[in-house]
Amino acid sequence: MIVEICKSIFFNHIYDKFKEFKFKYEKIQSEIYSQSNSKISLKPKYEVKSIKFNTKIFSLNDIENILSFVEQPVFHFIIDDTPCAYFSVAAVIESRLTNEWYVIGSGEFAFQGTGGGYRRSLKVKDLLQKHNINFALWCTTRKLLSQLERGKVSWLLLKPKLIPFLSIRNIDDQWQVVTARVKELFPRLNIS
Repeated sequence: MIVEICKSIFFNHIYDKFKEFKFKYEKIQSEIYSQSNSKISLKPKYEVKSIKFNTKIFSLNDIENILSFVEQPVFHFIIDDTPCAYFSVAAVIESRLTNEWYVIGSGEFAFQGTGGGYRRSLKVKDLLQKHNINFALWCTTRKLLSQLERGKVSWLLLKPKLIPFLSIRNIDDQWQVVTARVKELFPRLNIS
């Protein structure tokens, strides 16, 4: 008799647990079904508005100091591809090791003319050679370059949108001047 009572208690307990499990299972199934039949919104729950980074723009005078503490630096020249009286040239010094980056504003360099901008470009080229620092030449739109300088876009977001300088087709006669100047400045680039 005691065995029968124990069996009854045991089976009642198992049955109660089964009902509880079945209830939870059916609830989950109904939630899944209702979600799959409802319209799924692809909009993110939170929209990120334009972020202003308030990054500092450095000048030519800061380059040597920046190069002294950036580990494994790469010097990126960024030329806007918008034909105009001149093509803006800015630069970014980036660490290959830490990914930290510093923007040198446009107006410091020029790959056209024979004035101060071109002479400063020669000075930077000599500095890069002196310290054996790698460099890269990129092109982007004037709008994106301006956004980088105003802190509207970070270097890490802009970098994938850049086009290698050697990949740009001849835009106009002024672009030929830029190409010739780049060839003079960096003869190791095999520009045809």
